[in-house]
Amino acid sequence: MPGWNYGGRSPFTKTAAKAQALWNCQNRRTVAANQIKEAVGKKLQTPGVTRWNSYYDSCAGLLEVLEDPEKKDELNVVSRKQGLPTFYEGDKDLVAQYCKIMKPIAECLDILQSEKNAYMGIFLPYLRLMKDQVVGLRTDASIVEGQELIKYLMENHDNPKVAFKGRFEHLFQDMDLLMATALHPHFKLGVVGYLNEGLKENIRRRVISEVMSKVAMAPDEEVRYAQAQHVIEDDPFTYMKGVDTLPAATPDHLQEELENTYEGWNRVTVKRTTPLSLDQLPLFQRKAWLDVFIRYNTPLPSSAAVERH
Repeated sequence: MPGWNYGGRSPFTKTAAKAQALWNCQNRRTVAANQIKEAVGKKLQTPGVTRWNSYYDSCAGLLEVLEDPEKKDELNVVSRKQGLPTFYEGDKDLVAQYCKIMKPIAECLDILQSEKNAYMGIFLPYLRLMKDQVVGLRTDASIVEGQELIKYLMENHDNPKVAFKGRFEHLFQDMDLLMATALHPHFKLGVVGYLNEGLKENIRRRVISEVMSKVAMAPDEEVRYAQAQHVIEDDPFTYMKGVDTLPAATPDHLQEELENTYEGWNRVTVKRTTPLSLDQLPLFQRKAWLDVFIRYNTPLPSSAAVERH
């Protein structure tokens, strides 16, 4: 990208070329690979086109070496022996800027492509978290040249489609994605309000409406009222109590109960590290809540998970 790694005068161009030359040398020369391992205590991780985040991971591994003065000197000795350019303090600073900017993106990708928490409800919150973290680096005094990289990632006025704004911002208007977040025990309606305050109330009403539609069709609800009716009929004093003894299961009454249940559920905090379980869904009409949760939160898994099976 212009201003960062495109063109001979872009700051990261030469540093990236040095790193790539070192990685290529390690991969192609056994002697060089052994020398690098002896100098820094391990072989360097190198980028691979089939591995997610491999370039970032490789840069992070190289930065770990460059931040240790002794290891950096030893690595430069190996580079000279192999006829490669050496790394200077400015190179370390540029790699550090790159890693700081790309870390939120790499972590977000790792989470979204994992099969451990493959629920659609995590998608928008993690996207927004990644954006907020990257945008927050605009005020980081240690990032100077890297500000161009941040602009490219977030807006990129020359080619908006490749930036966050062009590729992802419209997804925060997607009702189904917001529904998935509203029903996820780790996020709920509060996070929906942060993602899109204007649609928060619409999402709340839609959640209640869809759960109600599931309850209306649920056989166990009919059984519950049938059992209640049976208890009344077995009471020899029923004729004295009148026909109003059994409360009517009206739609308004059900809606009120569901709204109160959802409001209370949204006030309960679940730690992000806690694995999801059925117990984390509302107790009242839990089967209906589960059906709606499954509808919005269990799409096709990520490609990475599929590749491993």
